Parts: sequence; structure tokens; C-alpha cells
Amino acid sequence: MIYLKRLLSLIILASLGFMIWQHDSRQRAFETRFRKQTPLFEKMVAKNSSYRALPFEDKLKIRPIILKNIAALQAQGWSQTTIQTTYLNSLYLRSDISKSLKKQIEKPVKQARIIGSNSFRQLWQTEYGNAENLSQDKADKLLHLIMTSIKMPKALNGQVKQTKRLLSHFDNSLTPSDPFWSQLALLVQTLYSNDDFTIASPFSDQVHQLRYIISGQQAQWVRHFYREDGETDSDALAKYLAHLSKDDYSLTESSRYHNKVAAEKTSSGKLKAVYADNVEQSNFKVLIKFHSEFIVSEQGQFLNETDVENHSRNAIINSASFNYANQNDARHFQLDVNSIEPHEPKFALQALLHGDSVFMVPTIKQQKSKHNKIFSRKGKSSKQLVKAVVKQFSKLIDYYQSVIGNIKKES
Repeated sequence: MIYLKRLLSLIILASLGFMIWQHDSRQRAFETRFRKQTPLFEKMVAKNSSYRALPFEDKLKIRPIILKNIAALQAQGWSQTTIQTTYLNSLYLRSDISKSLKKQIEKPVKQARIIGSNSFRQLWQTEYGNAENLSQDKADKLLHLIMTSIKMPKALNGQVKQTKRLLSHFDNSLTPSDPFWSQLALLVQTLYSNDDFTIASPFSDQVHQLRYIISGQQAQWVRHFYREDGETDSDALAKYLAHLSKDDYSLTESSRYHNKVAAEKTSSGKLKAVYADNVEQSNFKVLIKFHSEFIVSEQGQFLNETDVENHSRNAIINSASFNYANQNDARHFQLDVNSIEPHEPKFALQALLHGDSVFMVPTIKQQKSKHNKIFSRKGKSSKQLVKAVVKQFSKLIDYYQSVIGNIKKES
């Protein structure tokens, strides 16, 4: 019996020793894994009086959470200065390691992955600084940070599943007129200041294709906040524009690149126009502060390469695309026009093919001709057809402006 008790005691001691060894081993592994984050944590401790006032046990519980959060923010691309000044210095910790406090500590880090969220904006404001100090290295870093945040793929495939996943990384507070878009455009202008955007590279592909995700996000934003049941996308856009100043948007920029038509030979050898989706229609352009672009079909649908609703051929080949330039000038051609072919996703290039021909952009001369066999219809040039559609849309904006005016008078 004595030997049995001794044996049992030895087993218990061995088990306790093994558990202690396991705990120490895990602790050493944890400390090794987060060794690079420890100095930043220690700086936080020195400045954060609320942490220093915590009981020792609470400090032990909170420390690994904060170290993991620092690592997550660093992996996203935020600098040590931004993490310290914007995240760590703002933490207020009380003596309560409940689930709600854990959530409070982790929430800013989770939100930081959402472009336009409060946490993202606070971190971004510190990281971006001011435009005067924007270098190519800094622009490169910030653009990589955005790509990491939304988990941008090497190439878009146009599938709804991928589009939904990418759009989930944008906050609903990010309007088409948000100042953030101008900052993003400036990053691209700065990074490609030497006009080398047309040079093929995996990252340049991503930067170019990001514009389609942005246009998709902006289309969804307008639908979400302004489209009622039974209304078209153009109804929703007109309502939104009615709330903006007329200086904020433009209906007069050329939509020539968004009215592609293919040509095929008939059995008699004559050329015949082929419209996307076999529907004769004209598409028009709306720009908000030049950067945010909406292409709308004559039927009232937004046209985007990446869209969770409209997957028509017209949407793909005549898609809207966020503009990185500030105006319609040489830089616009460098950043937003010449860059298309070398960086365009495969599914979009394939959509341009029609048998032995391709969907073509009309030249300026072809666009103006009332007698062109491919781009004119019913005795009107492509330009005249677009102008007529824009006129109707402009009347729609005026109607919603009058509705808003009457509501204000009644209130």
C-alpha cells in the first residue's frame, strides 16, 4: 500500500512537472514569436497609465492580446509610429478582463482591415500625413497596405464570389465623393510619376485592376443608399447627384471609350454593327470629382467589370473605371487609358472578341459621323445618341432636385 501511494505521488509530481514544462515551453514559443512586437508594447506600458494601474493578473491576460494585435497591424502594413500613436496610446484599460474588454481591445484592429472604417481612417490619417511629404517609397508602401487590407488577388476573374469578398473590405461610409479617393489617386500619381505605369509587373496589374473594384464598390454604395424597389441604377444615381453641388459632378466628359461596337460581315459581304448583348443602346458617363466614374447604359444599368448584379457583356467591355488622374489631360492618358491593355484581366480581354472581329472604340471622326455604318444609328452619330441620353438623365436629376426642394420647404 505504501509503495502504491509513493507511485501515485510520483505520477502526480511527474504530471505536474510535465504541465509546468509544457506551459513554460508554450510561453517561450510565444515570447519568441512576438519578440519583434515587445519593444512597441513596452513603449505603450511606459505611456499608458491605465495599463500600469491594472492588477498583475489582468496585465498577464491583456499582454498577449495586445502583442497579437500589434503583429496584425504590422502585417497589414502600418508603421510602428502609427500603431503606437493611433492604436496603443488610445487604449484605455480598466480592471476587467471580460469578453467585452477583450472585444474593445481587438475591435480597432479588426476594423482597420475595412477601408473607410473609423479605425482605418484614424490610422490612415497618421500614416498618410500630408501630400507635401509624399515620396515614391511612401506611396508604394501605402498602396501595398491597401492591397493587403482588401486581399487583392493577382488578377480579377469577374466572378461574383470574388467581387463580393473584395467589396466586403470597404465601409459603407466611403461615399463616391469621399476625400480618400483623391488621396488614393495621388498615391498612384506619385508612384508612377515617371510614366512607367504601362510597364508590366504583378503589382502594376493590381493597381490598374483595383480601379474596377472601386467602381464596383461605388455602384453598390449608390444602390444601397438611393435605389428603391422597382427603380433602375440611373434613378438611384440621379437621386444621389441631386444631393450634390453641380460643381461636384460632370455629365459632359466623353464616353467614347465606353461605347464599343463590333463589326461582322453579312452573307452579302456588307459590314454589320454588333452591339454588346445584341441590344442597340448608348452608354453615358458621369464623373464625380473626376476620379469616381459611373458608366450607365441607356436601359439604366451601371456597367462594371466587377459587379454583384449586372454581369452582361456590355458591363464588361464598356465598364466604368476609377480615374487616377485629376483631369482629362496627358496624365489621364498615361494613368487611365494607356495602362488598360498591358494590365487588363483576361476575362475582360476575352469579352472583347467577337468571332474574327473585336469590339472597337470609335475614333473621334467615327463618333461624330451620322453616316458611319457601324457607330451611327437612325441617322444620328454616336455622339448625338449619347447626348440625347444624357439630356434625359439631366432632366431626371432636375426632377429629384425639385423633390428635395419641396421637402425642405414643407419641413
